[in-house]
Amino acid sequence: MRIGVLFGVEIRLHVLWILFLFFSMTYASFTGATAMRGFALWLLMLAAVMVREVARSIAFAASGAKLSSLLILPAGAVPTFSSGSKKEAQESHLVALAGPLANFFVGITLALLLYMATNQVNLFDRPWVTPAYLLRSLIWTQVLLGGLHLIPAAPLDAGVALRQRFAKIRGTVRGARAMAGISQTVSMALVIAGISMQNVWLMVMGAFLMVGAQMEAATAVGAETSTGESVLMRDVMLTDFTTISSADTLEMAMDRSVHSLQDIFPVVRGSLLVGTVSRQTLSDALNQGNGYVQGVMARTFPVAGAEDSLSATLARIGGGGTQMVPIIERNSDNGEGDRVLGIVTPQSLSLAMHLLGRSRRILERAARTDQRDQ
Repeated sequence: MRIGVLFGVEIRLHVLWILFLFFSMTYASFTGATAMRGFALWLLMLAAVMVREVARSIAFAASGAKLSSLLILPAGAVPTFSSGSKKEAQESHLVALAGPLANFFVGITLALLLYMATNQVNLFDRPWVTPAYLLRSLIWTQVLLGGLHLIPAAPLDAGVALRQRFAKIRGTVRGARAMAGISQTVSMALVIAGISMQNVWLMVMGAFLMVGAQMEAATAVGAETSTGESVLMRDVMLTDFTTISSADTLEMAMDRSVHSLQDIFPVVRGSLLVGTVSRQTLSDALNQGNGYVQGVMARTFPVAGAEDSLSATLARIGGGGTQMVPIIERNSDNGEGDRVLGIVTPQSLSLAMHLLGRSRRILERAARTDQRDQ
């Protein structure tokens, strides 16, 4: 969900925030608070993430990294960088420390101001984050978000730093694979701990980390393809996918999207690609009344040719910030007016690379066996 552009950086809110809003308001009703207090708690959590991302954006700028977009997740943002941005600047220690330090600073400052204003609020009463006590939650959302990013799981800050360390010791490919496995293990452990302790926040935290772990797995795929293995986009694209016509009404498009597992759809005019649209965009637009898809579709979007290399495509589009890439029969540079041959999503890419790697290992073992027999 696109919010706007700030200082040349496109800001987008992940659909998980909508689910998180529903969860916060439902949680508030279960604890005896009003839905408005649940909404206020959601705003406090969003504010904590924004404090973190403002600090990180300043750190990126100070390090020389050039941001092009931010996809805001409930635990933080996934940045996308301009093509001229240096990798060292993107992963500097200053950036890794900026987010947690900013949250800790704001949380501690707010606590001191609160103690100076009144002694009626006990900050250490539990639960620390609850819609019933928003002043206490204001402070603890900042502190806990900073603490969350000290957990060694990507894309959390400590996880990113650990991945860099693994890359130096074990190499880029093995380091990325190891970090993807650790991230998935940590997210599952948090979910299981939340269930066993009946702590809803641990479960939510683990669920959000699973999304980040999935993106980390896509990073591992990018690391694997950068070793020189020749993988083309046609090798990993989905050929069974849903498209939406630019002439469809929003109601027709929404009905079509219900019967698909996709979240983002190529928009075509005839057989030619003219845009993309997400299910969330269709839903938001329908709330304002029916119209046509061509009025709400995105006209600027990343594309890749079927013969493009996977590693070059991942480097060009910036990795995890992109949720769907149309694969086209290239007739132009921007994708408009090209025929869609397939699509690639982070989920389909991870699965395709796993299956492709397995099939290649089987073929290699068969070839070695044949050589020994001869």
